[in-house]
Amino acid sequence: MASRLDELEEQPVDVRAEQGEIAVAEHVLERMTGLLAANRASAGMTPGQVGGRTVILIPQREPGVEKEANRQSRAG
Repeated sequence: MASRLDELEEQPVDVRAEQGEIAVAEHVLERMTGLLAANRASAGMTPGQVGGRTVILIPQREPGVEKEANRQSRAG
């Protein structure tokens, strides 16, 4: 009986410790989600769906981009 009471007394302490760990994990998840979103935005790639499959949508090129790329590749 005494051991059962000891177990019950320890439960709130264990729960508080787990809540702290969960809070840290949530903070890390939020931070990583923000970093991934920023990286995705800076890369210009947007996930989309085609035929039910996830794909990366590539933005259309601006007019004149191919000519500029050719000039740079010849100069380099």
